[in-house]
Amino acid sequence: MGEGELSRNGESFTVTLGDAVTAGREHVLEIVLNTGKESDIYFYTRIADASDMGLAESLDYIRDFHTNAMNKVEGAGIGTAIEPNENGNNTTFQHVTIHSDYDHVSWGELEPMVEKGERWDITEMREVQIQK
Repeated sequence: MGEGELSRNGESFTVTLGDAVTAGREHVLEIVLNTGKESDIYFYTRIADASDMGLAESLDYIRDFHTNAMNKVEGAGIGTAIEPNENGNNTTFQHVTIHSDYDHVSWGELEPMVEKGERWDITEMREVQIQK
């Protein structure tokens, strides 16, 4: 793809990839940060065109699940989405997973409140179909 330069210091910057990302293919992105000291910092990641991967639908499902769990909404599909079994540690809220029971997924007797909004971070994406 080529090289680029960041002309001023800052906390963030945007890289426009344009046609460099081919639909249906995964690519490697290498970012080299020149610190002005002895060695550069190298960062490698995978990138892919996610336009056909159902990302919007997946995020909508996740937001709805989160909101319904926080508000303890009955009949919202939480009970059918989880798979409680002996692998879930139902003695603490410290590590809640798909294997936790409904009480732990919906925060039990606690009434947590979200301040400053949620921050979603997608680290891996595969094509999925959301079943409602």
